[in-house]
Amino acid sequence: MTLENFKTYTVTSGLPTMTVSNYGVSFSKAAVVRLGKPEYAKLLVNSDEKMFAVQTSDSMDEDANVFYRKKSNGVITARWNSKELLQMISKMMNWNLDNASYKVSGEYFPEETAIIFDLKNAEVVSSEDEEEHG
Repeated sequence: MTLENFKTYTVTSGLPTMTVSNYGVSFSKAAVVRLGKPEYAKLLVNSDEKMFAVQTSDSMDEDANVFYRKKSNGVITARWNSKELLQMISKMMNWNLDNASYKVSGEYFPEETAIIFDLKNAEVVSSEDEEEHG
């Protein structure tokens, strides 16, 4: 038996998640690793279904955004700090990001090198009410 049909599978703790807060859209270590730690990725939006996809890309793709940069402290995460992106998400989902943050698990599609996040399944991870009354 040979290993020619086998591919390396990188084990990570946790699920690939995306968190939306007043500070930006961040992606968990599992999401970054599952995508292969790409330097560039593009964001695809399905407004009707309220879904986001993050797909690996490269610097030649004019729709690509800087995604992951290796950090000196070894932390593996990615974040987009675009206020325009936050405004679009907030409006699409009717979320008040001044009062709460949201976290959603994604599903990885290796054939597309993409993770799809269904924002309708997002959970509140922190809110002003919890901090004031919790």
